[in-house]
Amino acid sequence: MIFRPALACSLAALLLSAGATSQELPPGHPPLDAPATLAPPLPSGHPPVSQSTAAPSIEELIRKLDAQGDLKTKEKTFEIAAAMGKLYYSTGRFGEAVEYLGQAEAKAEPTRKLYLEARKKAAKAKKEIPTASSAGCAPNKDASLESLHTAAEARAKSGDPAAAAACARAALAPLTEVELTLAHAKFIVGDAPGALAAHERQLEVNEASPDALFGRAIVLLDSRGEDVNALEQARAGFERYVRDYPSSPRAEQAKALAARAGEAIAAGGISKLAGRKPTPPPPPGPEMSKLVEEAEELLSKGRFQEALEKYKQVMPILPTSGRATAGMAWSLIALDRKPMSERVWAVAIETDPSAVERLGDTLKAKGDEKGAKAVWQRLLSSAPDYSGKAKLAEKLR
Repeated sequence: MIFRPALACSLAALLLSAGATSQELPPGHPPLDAPATLAPPLPSGHPPVSQSTAAPSIEELIRKLDAQGDLKTKEKTFEIAAAMGKLYYSTGRFGEAVEYLGQAEAKAEPTRKLYLEARKKAAKAKKEIPTASSAGCAPNKDASLESLHTAAEARAKSGDPAAAAACARAALAPLTEVELTLAHAKFIVGDAPGALAAHERQLEVNEASPDALFGRAIVLLDSRGEDVNALEQARAGFERYVRDYPSSPRAEQAKALAARAGEAIAAGGISKLAGRKPTPPPPPGPEMSKLVEEAEELLSKGRFQEALEKYKQVMPILPTSGRATAGMAWSLIALDRKPMSERVWAVAIETDPSAVERLGDTLKAKGDEKGAKAVWQRLLSSAPDYSGKAKLAEKLR
């Protein structure tokens, strides 16, 4: 996920509006809410202060946001809440991402309702929804969800539901990324029902969304594998994905997952596949394999934040991959992202400790012997009953 300078500037603006009061500023400093004035003279001999307008770095923004203890309760626009949620998601702080992305989603709810109602009225009147440009509300660089909502509302009141739907749909365009990111964040923190709901809300607005189609089916298969009805929905979702997006890099994986869901349905649930010869979980496609390999290379070089970014792209697609879970856990541990690091590590050693051991092998093969031993030592301490502990002890000598 790319963090754009404009997004950084919008967050910086929020920090100014939510920051210290005049009483907390140094003596002589102008109030933050006062009109701009010339800066007070610098002390004699003080070097010139740079007037650079460069956007603050992600690390600077995070530090400033963390210093504002009451930001969660402050009123925010959709754009600010979305920017904050994406920022926290991009740094692996998924709990905060869920908080702020949820606030953005709530801000968009009136526009969402307006769109669904206008779309329904337009369909009843057999009116095709025009483009936003034709409806006179094409978004521009200054457009916000609020301004486009106002335009949609005006057209609805004038009796033109098709134009109202066009304007509301334009307003909701940024919500697609928000809800997809929210679904991923909720899935990672263990809120499968919340992830499912986010995907379903996206499909309600755009039933052909490829990411929501695939994501919803993945969550159903992974979290409701004993519910035959849910498995049937998952299979239908994968099959539609293959039908609608046959050239997608994920099409082959979707086909294999549809087959696996079918076998689970026939058996009466995922757990009842034991004793049969089910189709093994599909291997990651070339796109996902490449991302995992790149992430492991970054881990071996100590570039943990960049590695985490790769894993975040992989995990929503391959939630059962022991290799990806192990790598993500290690990147979070190296970044000291508690409590998420502890939770993901626990999942990794409970579901596939051998994948954690193999991560150490990979790091060693790439020249990071110190990292490899750290992985093995933590595995040995966390899972003393691991069947491969004798081999681990040998590796640690």
